[in-house]
Amino acid sequence: MEKGLVTVIIPVYNGASYLEAAIDSVLSQSYNHLEVIIVNDGSTDETEAISRKYLPSGIKHDTRVSCIFQENRGKLSALNTGIRSSRGEFVTFLDSDDSLPVNSLLDRAEELKKDPGVIAVYGDATYMDRQGNPYRIRQSRPVRNKQDLVGSFRIPIVSSTLMLRREALEAMGAFETTYGPAEDLYRHMLTFSIGEVKYIPTSFLNYRTYRRKNPVWRRIQTFYDHCRVINRHFTGFEKYYLIARQLIFHTTKAGYELLTANK
Repeated sequence: MEKGLVTVIIPVYNGASYLEAAIDSVLSQSYNHLEVIIVNDGSTDETEAISRKYLPSGIKHDTRVSCIFQENRGKLSALNTGIRSSRGEFVTFLDSDDSLPVNSLLDRAEELKKDPGVIAVYGDATYMDRQGNPYRIRQSRPVRNKQDLVGSFRIPIVSSTLMLRREALEAMGAFETTYGPAEDLYRHMLTFSIGEVKYIPTSFLNYRTYRRKNPVWRRIQTFYDHCRVINRHFTGFEKYYLIARQLIFHTTKAGYELLTANK
């Protein structure tokens, strides 16, 4: 571990369209003591060519950037690969279609440095359209306990705003790789099981929004994963109550997605 170093892990699968903007936003941070680890999860598009721009002999070569290629095994496997190769005292993840505001790493790292009792911090995100035009702030919420994570209509944490201490990741161990669309909830529950996590009401992420493919099937997969997380962390009446709430939430969301699918 290198003291004060921030590791940004970018897992990518066929994400060439926005990958360069994501990498550039990290390299342009006001916090310079960083490393970027791009984990190419078996992409078949131009992801590799874009990544090579930042390697030796590339037109954007930067010694802070490294690239790892693996066969397609999913996002959580890619995160595990990146974590194993990382050196940072603090670690955060960035999806390849998102980007970071210029002070994102600085603000989060400084918060962790001044409050050693906190194992992770998170905040808000600026929603932007496909072209990168911002249109509103998506606020996270303070989370008091694990029930808050699964008892709400919307997960209260914007996933990629989370920055963790290395020791928290080590305490969690390698991520299970069988979770799909709800992998972020799975990771958040693990984080809150380890120690104190702090919400900071600042936008740490530019989150790109667009319509997903097969939204109803994705909704079913998400509900299944949420039930798996609930089964893992809760028992008795509380478990069935939370599953029932999730069923209501996801049925409502699926109905809305069906009604707006062709709009």
